[in-house]
Amino acid sequence: RIALEQAKREINHVKKKLVDLGIYSAPDEPVDPDSIVDGLFKEFLGETSKIYCTFLANRDISFANDHVTFSRFLLTFLSTTTFGLSREQIAEDSQLNDDGLMSVEIYKRCWKSIGDANMPEDLENDSGITPFWYEVEVAINHTLKYILIVDMNGRIVAVIDDDKMHYQL
Repeated sequence: RIALEQAKREINHVKKKLVDLGIYSAPDEPVDPDSIVDGLFKEFLGETSKIYCTFLANRDISFANDHVTFSRFLLTFLSTTTFGLSREQIAEDSQLNDDGLMSVEIYKRCWKSIGDANMPEDLENDSGITPFWYEVEVAINHTLKYILIVDMNGRIVAVIDDDKMHYQL
């Protein structure tokens, strides 16, 4: 019973946040899944999202200058993590459709630019430089916390941490 009540509070919390963001019109109206998905995409990864702006602000991440290319990178990343396969393995698997995904070479170049961004030359003497991956982690956590965390008074924290290697859709 307690778990059911908690689940209801969490669902109502997410609905309220979706209304606040203008993604969901009202809790008592029929749900249009397509508009909710579109709204969530814009909020999390759209051209004005905190996550995209973090990529855009870093001059070393040139692929983010074009939002379509950035979106293809994300589609490729989410596909690899969902299937638990590398980009190469997806390309070789005849049962998986990789239309719309980045080519293996371009995807690797994107990851190389992310890996090199804001990394100090000498890791033992970093002179206070914040690595880019940390900036992205902060942007993701900020966005997800706003929508998903219910007033838990610090007892439950759901974040993406740098030691997590696998994401699920």
